[in-house]
Amino acid sequence: MNLRFIPLLLPFFIYPVSGMKPEISGIIPTANITGQICSGTSTSEISNTFIYLTQSQFVPQVPQASVSFPFPLLFLSAAAVLLTVCIIQRGFTVTSSRRDTIYNFIAENSGCQESQIVSALGFSRGSVTHHLHKLEQTNRIISTQYHGTPRYYPKSSASLSQAKLAAVLSRTRPAEIYRLIAENPNITQRELAKLSGLSEQTIRWHVKRLETDGIIQCTVDGKVKRYRIL
Repeated sequence: MNLRFIPLLLPFFIYPVSGMKPEISGIIPTANITGQICSGTSTSEISNTFIYLTQSQFVPQVPQASVSFPFPLLFLSAAAVLLTVCIIQRGFTVTSSRRDTIYNFIAENSGCQESQIVSALGFSRGSVTHHLHKLEQTNRIISTQYHGTPRYYPKSSASLSQAKLAAVLSRTRPAEIYRLIAENPNITQRELAKLSGLSEQTIRWHVKRLETDGIIQCTVDGKVKRYRIL
């Protein structure tokens, strides 16, 4: 149960100790009347009494209960409702502010990961996950998997290819390789390794991923593979 609704339950705890007790009045015990009539009277007197009761307009009294509602209980109930409304309103304000903060971070750091949001903003992972889901539901952000890791972008990122490119540019090595390919069209893996200072095995691994993501294109020139951006 949401803790912010607990104040609404206060009247139910106050009621048993508030002194509210029904007061029942107006009941005439029939047994006592009969006993009083029959005790110490003659047969003729009893007969005359019953005739009188029969002829009289006897209106039975209905038991009535009166309940007093103490003013302190009314005051405490109203205070509990007001407190609950204030807590709910504040909760909505905090939620909205936190969600906007996460959205602004994504807008300024397109292609960021959930762990980066948690580290930068100091929010709990559960809270960030919740707000990311809500932001996607309201179409304020989009996400895409970059080799098993979700990346987040503002909705203005438009296309998936742009989102993937933003993910590449957010990482040091893939961004450097992409830059070298953009500056040197039809560059080979060996040339990339020489310019970047990385091993050919590392270059091969990165360009394969860039090719799979549809960010660069590979053409075969004899036994040599050449790369250019799309």
